[in-house]
Amino acid sequence: MRLTTCPRAGSPWKNARSTLIAALALVLVAVAPGACGSDSASPPPSAATSDLPADLQAALSRRCWECHGPKPTGGALASLVTRRELLTKPTGRSDLGATWPEAPTRAQLAVQLMRFDDDPMPPAPKPRATDAELSTLKAWVAAGCPAVGDAGADDVGCDPYDTPVVCSSGSEWQLGDPLVNMNPGRNCVGCHSVSGGPPLAVGGTVYPTAHEPDNCRGSDGAGAVTVEIVDAVGVSHVLPVNGVGNFWLKASDAPAFAKPFSARVVGPGGVREMMTQQKDGDCNACHSKQGDNTDKTQTKKAPGRIVLP
Repeated sequence: MRLTTCPRAGSPWKNARSTLIAALALVLVAVAPGACGSDSASPPPSAATSDLPADLQAALSRRCWECHGPKPTGGALASLVTRRELLTKPTGRSDLGATWPEAPTRAQLAVQLMRFDDDPMPPAPKPRATDAELSTLKAWVAAGCPAVGDAGADDVGCDPYDTPVVCSSGSEWQLGDPLVNMNPGRNCVGCHSVSGGPPLAVGGTVYPTAHEPDNCRGSDGAGAVTVEIVDAVGVSHVLPVNGVGNFWLKASDAPAFAKPFSARVVGPGGVREMMTQQKDGDCNACHSKQGDNTDKTQTKKAPGRIVLP
């Protein structure tokens, strides 16, 4: 059966990844390569009092506090020792003339910096953060940046879905690309039902951030990211996430697919699991750019895109 396309959405805002990396490096760190990021854990100076969880303190002490201590050194612009400091919104402009990218908190900006494959923080030649250290910071952010005990209890936490609309890949799907890459972010099941494409039981797109435009290329699964679906009778389907973040389950491959089903995204950085079972396999219908589409058979709204853990 032939596969046709649905109408294209408007072009998303584009921001070259190299410019983004340069701007991020300047906003949070602003150091010469090799200036910061010791490979051995070192506590902050004795005058510092951190109200962060012990595992997060250990990760930051290894990768950040050499420069981002109580008194920033080496050209660093901010201290990252306390919860309040990590919850501060970064602002300003880089000396390249680029506006610093919007990020709700320094903690969320740090996650972006540390996960870059090229030009990550800490800067080379210092060893980059390990997967375990990055997972520790990501888990704290995903939990809402909780305080330890009563410390900072009056502060507002951080929300992993409180992010700007941005096409992180800086690239959108174009006609002529492989059809398996088509229309990332669009309603896969609904589109196939009217376009003549093969019927789908489940389909959607995984993104690195929560509010990415339609047709923006999503997370590159690179064989390491999957969406795991378990249907109502316990049948499991492991769906690979392709180079633009798309995943799908053809109806012909699961003729007895039973709803409701559970779903989770599994990747190198961990697992992101839906807390409730779902009755609609058209994932992007709820997980839209703004998360403002209500499931056709349920009332709960999604907070945004399906986000890579």
